[in-house]
Amino acid sequence: MTISDQIYRQIMWDYSIPKEEIEKLLSGEIQYAGHYDYTALAVKIFNNLSWYQIIKIYSLEKIQELLTEDFINKIRFKTLKQNYESLRKILCKETLPDAKWGTANDDTRRYPVLSNRWYSFK
Repeated sequence: MTISDQIYRQIMWDYSIPKEEIEKLLSGEIQYAGHYDYTALAVKIFNNLSWYQIIKIYSLEKIQELLTEDFINKIRFKTLKQNYESLRKILCKETLPDAKWGTANDDTRRYPVLSNRWYSFK
């Protein structure tokens, strides 16, 4: 597996682990690259790269394998955790929760398709 220089720089912005070692770790040829094992590197990739960059590295099948509850809990940012949990559900063909439009006290939640801006439901 080869990764672009740009993606490599975004992954290894804080450590100087050679690109070749990262590629070997991703392909399974070695157990560790620096202090990273496969899972720790994957968490770093999911924290630092966009979705479009991630799918250049991993297949959808591999992403589905990686996105376990334990893996998602290792993601640093709350919004990313929520996004990856939704992605996990989509890839596993699970039902997603409703869209939760408005607030709990908002009457328009009863009619989520129609906007209160054009119609009056009161």
